[in-house]
Amino acid sequence: MPPDPKTLHFVLGGIWALLSIPIHAILVFFGIVTPRKAPAKDLTGKVAIVTGSNCGIGRETAFHLGQMGATVVLACRNPERGEEAERGLVARLKKIPGQHNGHFVFMELDLSDLRSVMKFCECFVKRYGKLDILVNNAGIGHTLTKSATKQGFDLIFGVNYLGHFALTRNLLPLMCSRHQYTGCSQIAEGQARIVNLSSVMHHFGNTNWSECLIPQGPVSSTYCSSKLAMAMLTHAINLRVGDEEKRRGAERAGEKGAEMAGKCPGVRAISANPGAVHSNIWRFCPNLLMPVINFIMMLFFLTNHQGCTTSVACAVGEVPRDEDYLQPYFMPDSWRLPFEVCGPYVGYMGMKPRYPPDIDAEAKRLWKESEVAVRRALLETKSNN
Repeated sequence: MPPDPKTLHFVLGGIWALLSIPIHAILVFFGIVTPRKAPAKDLTGKVAIVTGSNCGIGRETAFHLGQMGATVVLACRNPERGEEAERGLVARLKKIPGQHNGHFVFMELDLSDLRSVMKFCECFVKRYGKLDILVNNAGIGHTLTKSATKQGFDLIFGVNYLGHFALTRNLLPLMCSRHQYTGCSQIAEGQARIVNLSSVMHHFGNTNWSECLIPQGPVSSTYCSSKLAMAMLTHAINLRVGDEEKRRGAERAGEKGAEMAGKCPGVRAISANPGAVHSNIWRFCPNLLMPVINFIMMLFFLTNHQGCTTSVACAVGEVPRDEDYLQPYFMPDSWRLPFEVCGPYVGYMGMKPRYPPDIDAEAKRLWKESEVAVRRALLETKSNN
């Protein structure tokens, strides 16, 4: 019997890490290799949302955006942890020399409850009236039991994807109404970004979305499918808001995707694969395994500071304006490229995700089925109250 592709992928990734990390450390020590840093821009006056920003990659991403001058909304489920994160980030920013215009504000958001998502959107629009950067970061990697969202969807798929879809779908009109295309590939006055956190695990996801919505047991592929859905959401958004210039060029060339609406060319969506990161996403693993898992993560995984690099690059850096326009996907750089899993930290790079055939049609199907699921769930919730 041939080995399981997923298992083989990670075994080979581990072997690569054992070989490459020491070599890379020596090269960095002697100055032969310099890890690529996340880009920095002046975000004074910009408003950003980072979901799941009370810890891990999300917290580091929020800090970097605040350090650049943005007002960052910490969209978190737990008020106590969210407020602690707000205080901690404010104190951390004050310790950095120089003047910083960034602000951190906690707002409650429970992605496992679509009513909470709707309430958050309503409160955010009233409070700020604009949105420049949306980082869909929050996620669950594993559950110990069969678990569901408040509306009865699979908890992992509901939090990782469907809640983020509902959030993005409701805030997209606000982003479109405030931004016009500037012709610049970097975030500038008039351009907005949507960053969708994907993962190397998207390679192993499936597109049977109706099955993904049904609560699964603790051992399932729902996480993989949720990360594939996040990558495909990027494509779906860019199809809906792609710029008029690109649409006309595609029409002239007879390319797929020529039907892009061109409704909001100043908004771009990008997928980010942070790599294997020693973050809080592993908190639902069995307690007996955590010492072993923590030891492995300390040796081979990226820190949260390193892991946020791709998210920050997606939020403020240059993005493709060529054939990768619809499906930009940032991941850790080439030293980690063979397996996208483990290896030394070098920086980030652009790649193409592994999409199913006919991605335009599949992305539209994902969007439509997601809209139907959210609408139906909210109607049922309303009728039951």
